[in-house]
Amino acid sequence: MHVRGADKLWAFKSSLEIPLVHITEITADPSIALGWWHGLRMPGTNIPGVLTAGTFYQDGKRVFWDVHNPENTVVIGLRDEP
Repeated sequence: MHVRGADKLWAFKSSLEIPLVHITEITADPSIALGWWHGLRMPGTNIPGVLTAGTFYQDGKRVFWDVHNPENTVVIGLRDEP
């Protein structure tokens, strides 16, 4: 996956490489992005209601966010990935 435009700056990443065999599910879930708490930023940007981008630690897991509009949130579940 390629991070585009200014999101590269906010997310501190330009791409993510994930083998297809490590993807367990892909779902649309706007509710997951609606809250203001997305975990500890390491590194990342969080402006509640505007932008969440970058790597966050949440519930003992590393989570990558790149969300501007929560209504369009896509969640990709992984296995055997940090």
